Amino acid sequence: MNKLKKINRGLILTAAVVLAVAVYLGLLTAKANRMKTDAERLLKNFLAADAAWKVIPEEYMENYEGYIELLEPEMRDYFADDSAYQYYIENNIYSQYRTNVFYRTCDVSLIELFSSEFDNNILSLPCMISISGKTNLEAQGQDYGAPLYYSFSFKEVDGELKIYYLNYRSENFSGYDLTAGSVY
Repeated sequence: MNKLKKINRGLILTAAVVLAVAVYLGLLTAKANRMKTDAERLLKNFLAADAAWKVIPEEYMENYEGYIELLEPEMRDYFADDSAYQYYIENNIYSQYRTNVFYRTCDVSLIELFSSEFDNNILSLPCMISISGKTNLEAQGQDYGAPLYYSFSFKEVDGELKIYYLNYRSENFSGYDLTAGSVY
């Protein structure tokens, strides 16, 4: 009889542990799915804002600092920390000033989302984005258009999803060489 009680206790404890693990994994999966939905929404909003801010108005073409002050209140809010925001500025805004090639029109669109990964409360979401538009070199017959392979990572900061990491690699399709890189 004593052995039967020990076996029953062991079965009950095993069932409780299995149930706890199943509940934990279920909650983790639900959180990852919610984060993916929120990340897709954030990504679409970010890309729309990015397209608008890539077109630098004529009055700011000689005033980099002034333009950064203008865009920072909106764009900074998309990022979890300064390093990701600085990477975005360096490779999307400052690069125009550095090369003296400015967008006159710009369209940024999401082509494809690839499978996401969720680890340590960080959601990684690789995707392909198309950036196209006219530049100030249009008179020379040069338009810009290229698919970019991005990897975005998102994490919650104060209960709000933010871009934590971004990495992209572009191919030189139109004569412009965009920098490839990443930042944590």
